[in-house]
Amino acid sequence: MSKKDPNVNYEVENPEVELALRAIADKLKVLLPHGWGFSIFLLQLGEKGSVFYISSVVRADFIKSLEEFLERERNRPAQPADKDGNVN
Repeated sequence: MSKKDPNVNYEVENPEVELALRAIADKLKVLLPHGWGFSIFLLQLGEKGSVFYISSVVRADFIKSLEEFLERERNRPAQPADKDGNVN
């Protein structure tokens, strides 16, 4: 497992998912230009599903950005899924 970066917020209680999220975050951080941040959600589907996330941004800034994104998405028409169940 990679060393925890104090600038990245980890909210994971599943060691396997935490390892995957940290690996993704470590790679993504070096690929993004200065001034960009990220938040990644992994969803465990089903009745007892969970949501795990990792973020490189301040929580309040992320929440504001997410609220703005959700407002835009609520006003967009629904996109049909392709034959594999993927939605663009």
